[in-house]
Amino acid sequence: MESLLETRLSGYVLKRLIAAGGMAAIFEAEHELTGQVVAIKVLSRDLRNKRDPLARILQEGRAICSLLHEHVVRVYDYGTADEGVGFIVMERLHGRSLAEVLDDDGVLEPQRIVFIGRQVCLGLAAAHNRGIYHRDIKPGNIMLVEGQRYRDFVKVLDFGIAKLEADDPAKLAATATGMTLGTPQYMSPEQASAGRIDARSDIYQVGLLLYEALVGEPPFLDRNPVTVMTQHLAEPPRPPSSRRVGVPEGLERVIMRCLEKAPEDRYPTAAALRADLDALAIRDTGSEELRTVVAARNHRETLAGNLRLPTLGNPADLERYARNLSEVLDQLWPDGVPEELRVLQGALWSLTEEQMRLGTDLALAREEADTLARRLEERLQPLERALEALRGERQSLVDARSALDTKEQAHLARTAELDAEYAEIYARIEQHQSALYGRAGSGGPVDFRDLFREDIASQLARLEKIFRQRSAEAEKLNALRREMAELRPRIADIDVQIAGLDQSRLGLEAERAAKLIAKDSRVTDLDNRHRAIERAVEHRYLQLGIAFRKAVSALLAERA
Repeated sequence: MESLLETRLSGYVLKRLIAAGGMAAIFEAEHELTGQVVAIKVLSRDLRNKRDPLARILQEGRAICSLLHEHVVRVYDYGTADEGVGFIVMERLHGRSLAEVLDDDGVLEPQRIVFIGRQVCLGLAAAHNRGIYHRDIKPGNIMLVEGQRYRDFVKVLDFGIAKLEADDPAKLAATATGMTLGTPQYMSPEQASAGRIDARSDIYQVGLLLYEALVGEPPFLDRNPVTVMTQHLAEPPRPPSSRRVGVPEGLERVIMRCLEKAPEDRYPTAAALRADLDALAIRDTGSEELRTVVAARNHRETLAGNLRLPTLGNPADLERYARNLSEVLDQLWPDGVPEELRVLQGALWSLTEEQMRLGTDLALAREEADTLARRLEERLQPLERALEALRGERQSLVDARSALDTKEQAHLARTAELDAEYAEIYARIEQHQSALYGRAGSGGPVDFRDLFREDIASQLARLEKIFRQRSAEAEKLNALRREMAELRPRIADIDVQIAGLDQSRLGLEAERAAKLIAKDSRVTDLDNRHRAIERAVEHRYLQLGIAFRKAVSALLAERA
C-alpha cells in the first residue's frame, strides 16, 4: 500500500502510511490547498472493483458522514476515485486505542471504566438515533484521544460493518442474508446466530468492553471462533467480582445486564445505559471530576439544544444542516426524537441509502465501462500491430520491387544503347562489303583483302564485345525479373492477410461500439437516477429542517 504515497484523493495527498489491514489501509494526508492534515482510509488494492468491499467502505463513509458527534470520529468526505478506489476522509486523531491501553495497563480502575463507557454510549446513542448499529464495538475501535478538554476523551471508530436500519433487508449493502459479521470475541448472541440486529446488540458489546477493561480479558476466550460464538449464545459469563477483587456492585450489575443473552433483558437503549453509568459516576466512584464533567455536560446539552437553531437555505446549506442535526437531536430529545422527525429521518436515510447504492452502482458501472473499453482496446491492439507490421512488410516489398523496376529500366536502356551501337557498326560493315561486291560484279578491280583491313577488323571486334555486353545485360535482366516475379505473390499474400485482418478489425470495432454504447447507456441511466435521488434528498432535507424548527418551537413553548 506504500506505493499509494503521493497519490491524490479528493484534493488530499497521501503522505504517510499509518496502519494497514486486510480490507483497507489508513494514510495520513494533507490537503493540497489548505494544508489540513487528515486520515484517509483507502480500500485495499486487491478488493477494488469488488462490489461488497466497495459498498461496505462507502456505507461506512455515508454512515459516519451523517453523524456529527464529538464521540464519533468525524468524516469529511468519502467516495470512489480512479480504478474503483473507495476512500473515506476522516479527522486525524492522536492517542491510543483502548486495546493498546489494556495491553499496557492490564485493567482499569472502575471510575475510569465508567467514564469511558458513558462516552461510548453517547456516541452510540447518536448512531442509534439514525438507525445505525455499529456491530463491532471492541477495545480496538475505541480511541482515547490526546489533546482534548479532558483525559480519556473517547472517539468511536470503524463503522465498517455497521448495519443501517431499513425495511427491506436487501437494501443493506454490507449485510447478506444469514451472513455473520464481526469479531467472535466481541459478538452479540444475535450476531453469532446471524439474527436480527438492533441497538441492543451494541449494548451487549459495550458490556463486553466494560468487562474486559475491568478484569483484563473478555468473558469468553478460545482459539476456536465457533466455540466462542457458542459461548456467547449459551454460556453465562462469570461475574467480574469472581475474577477481580473490589469490583463495585453497581458496576457489575450494569455489566451483567448488558450481557444478558436475550436482547429484551438488556438495556433498551444506549441512553438508558449511559444514565445508569452516570448514576454510578456520581454515587459509586466518589470522583469529583466525574461529577463535574457529567453535570457540566448536561447543562451544556440543554443550553445547546435551546440555542442551536440552524438556518435553512440552498441545498448545500441544507445538507450541512441535516448532518449537524445529529448532536442537536441527541441533546434535545435524549429519549427519542418526536414521531414526525423520526419518520422524516427514516425517509431521508432510506433515500440517502438508495443514493449511496446508486452511487456505488454508478462508480462500478463507470469502472466496468472503462475496463471494457480497455479490454476491447487490448483485443484491437494485436490486430492493429499485426496490420502495421504487414503493411510495413508490404511497403518494404513494394519498395524493393520499385528498386528492381528502376534497375530493370536502367538495364533495358543500356541494352538499347548496345543494340543501337551494334546496328550502326553492322550497317557500316555491310555497306563496305556491298561496295566491294558491287565493284567486283561490274568488272572493276577488287582487292578482297579490303574485307579484312584493320579498321574493319576493329569494328568486327567491337561487335563481338557488344554482343558479350548485351548477353551480360540480358542475364542481369533475367535475374531482376526472377526477383520481381518472386515479389508479386508475396505482396499478393500480404494483401490477402491485410484484408482478413482488416475484416476482423472492423468486426471488433463494430462489437466495441455496440458494447460501449450499451455500457454508456447504463452509465447515463444510473447517472440520471442518481441526480434524481439527489434532488429528492434535498427536498427531504428541506422538509426535515422545517419540521425541526416547528418541533423546537413547540419544545421551547413547553419549557417557557
